[in-house]
Amino acid sequence: MRAAGQPTLVWDFDNAYQFRDLRVFGADAALFHLVDDVVEAEMGTKRAGHFFYLHRSFCIHAGGTPLPDHEIGHGLGQIHARAAAGAKDAPRPAGPPQVGFVGNLAATWIDWTAIGEMLSRQPETIFTFWGPLPDVNSTNADLRRIFDHPATRFPGIATPEQIVAESTNIDVWIIPFHASRLLGGPINSHKILEYLSTGRAVVMSWLQAYEESDLVYMLPKSGGSLADLLSRVLSDLGRANSSEMVKRRRAFALNRTYDIWVGQILSLVQPCARHGQTEKSDAA
Repeated sequence: MRAAGQPTLVWDFDNAYQFRDLRVFGADAALFHLVDDVVEAEMGTKRAGHFFYLHRSFCIHAGGTPLPDHEIGHGLGQIHARAAAGAKDAPRPAGPPQVGFVGNLAATWIDWTAIGEMLSRQPETIFTFWGPLPDVNSTNADLRRIFDHPATRFPGIATPEQIVAESTNIDVWIIPFHASRLLGGPINSHKILEYLSTGRAVVMSWLQAYEESDLVYMLPKSGGSLADLLSRVLSDLGRANSSEMVKRRRAFALNRTYDIWVGQILSLVQPCARHGQTEKSDAA
């Protein structure tokens, strides 16, 4: 406040509770927005005028009351949104199927064993993994074998623009993980929206946010074989990536851009802010 003056709006993403009461800022509107779970249960709502949350369990754990219009899911960035909006359907090029994965390849939650099984079952399929790699020589044997496999590609770190340009021939995206190693549990992943924005099929481990969605191919919560699931999808790519499914996936992602989410948030907050300004004017 010393640096910028009294704020009109406070938008707080602090799940560590460095501030316990947002009224101290004297803003017209105060938002508490949990994009991760709280550090400890029942930490409170910080007396914010609005409590937004990525998942309803985050709100409940903090001690808030879930409101459907305050649940703000992951957002799709402009680069992927532009690519999805401008995409044109074209016949699949000739050649072997292609599978893609984007992420921090050093993450401990990646199920390299499952990926190795996919490669064994699909020796003609090309697998491309974008992202920073750990030291392959000092990691597990599964990753070492996958890295040395002739059908795998590891382009390394790439910008979103590069990935969008390089992934036009990807037929299936994968998200294989060990649920027990995910911080906060298997609730959601922002990467899925980027995958869906391409229109292509997604084969994934179970995530709560997509358990009722027919846009992805997901294992049940009880588990199963991702290699089996991928085999089924690749055996009928025409159906998995039909024109109808491609359009539905892109539409789903485009309805969840950051701009749309911000618009929803502001539509709820602005009346509160205007009311606060009116009260100040009346008082003056």
